[in-house]
Amino acid sequence: MLTTALGTTLAGFCLSVLLLGPATDLTGVEPTARPVVESGTARATPVEARLMRRYDCSTDGLVPTAIPRSAIVRDPDGRVHAVSFDRGWQIYRQHGPRTLVAVCLRPLR
Repeated sequence: MLTTALGTTLAGFCLSVLLLGPATDLTGVEPTARPVVESGTARATPVEARLMRRYDCSTDGLVPTAIPRSAIVRDPDGRVHAVSFDRGWQIYRQHGPRTLVAVCLRPLR
């Protein structure tokens, strides 16, 4: 059982390295990196939809030449917030209680 769990974890890690590339710290973030954001956001809340329009966001990632300026994250209680792209990327990399919902072209106001 432990061997199966370890094999699954290792397979997931290898897949993430293949899809996302090697891990980098926030100072070395590739501006064109395309994170896979939270799935299941087909029906955005009104607040989320407003933030998505305001900051020109995408849940599918941006074109490779685009430079993300901000991000939308969801707290464990379901509230969404616009944050800097660096903060959104950090939340994405930490796999903690907050979730990256979208990456955005416009900077925070």
